[in-house]
Amino acid sequence: MKQKRPRIGKLEKSVYKTIMNYSMAITGTIGIMALFIAMPGIAIPINLIFKELNHRKVYDIDDRRKIYPNDLKRIFEKMKKQRLIKIIETNEGTKIILKKDGVKKIIINNIDEPKIQLQKEWDKIWRVVIFDIPEKFKRERDNFVKKIKELNFYPLQKSVFVFPYPTNDLIDFLSEIYQISPYIRIIETSKIEGDDEIFNHFGLNKYSQTINRILPIVRDSVLLVVYILYFFI
Repeated sequence: MKQKRPRIGKLEKSVYKTIMNYSMAITGTIGIMALFIAMPGIAIPINLIFKELNHRKVYDIDDRRKIYPNDLKRIFEKMKKQRLIKIIETNEGTKIILKKDGVKKIIINNIDEPKIQLQKEWDKIWRVVIFDIPEKFKRERDNFVKKIKELNFYPLQKSVFVFPYPTNDLIDFLSEIYQISPYIRIIETSKIEGDDEIFNHFGLNKYSQTINRILPIVRDSVLLVVYILYFFI
């Protein structure tokens, strides 16, 4: 039976993940901003990427599917055509060198929801991301909107998105990556009119704050009544 080859889209994402992990390992960087600065110019052996992908333990590729060198060749040729990488021949074999736009794409494709550090408890503050990005940056704007939608931001309006947890660092990073920082603002507010749908979107209890405030009052009132009944009746 002929083995199926993995879809390029899925494999491409795993290639990005391998490149990012390798870059973090050899540069010793942890933060995304530091990695963004360190990654351009790094020469990465293609055979190392091929070896890591076939290891399969940390990648979302079906074990029954074999990865062929030509699969990676197509991905790297595509990246070269998009001016994301350079391909060089060395005494140690073929290597790719990341360009700045390649670094952006790799990091953007490795930002996902679990990397947002959510608080254990919501602090009752909405983070409202507002932007007015000129039409000449349409591609950057579309990519920015696509990414924050993937991260589950709630679209209040076309250019207004809401999130319940602190995301300033993430928004700052994305706006820097897409070079649209001057056109984005973050507002913090404790109330948004007609917020029922927003609460439902994030699975939050709209009345928990009121309940938490009232419960101690009710408890103290009950204790006072018990105290009066016990000592004066």
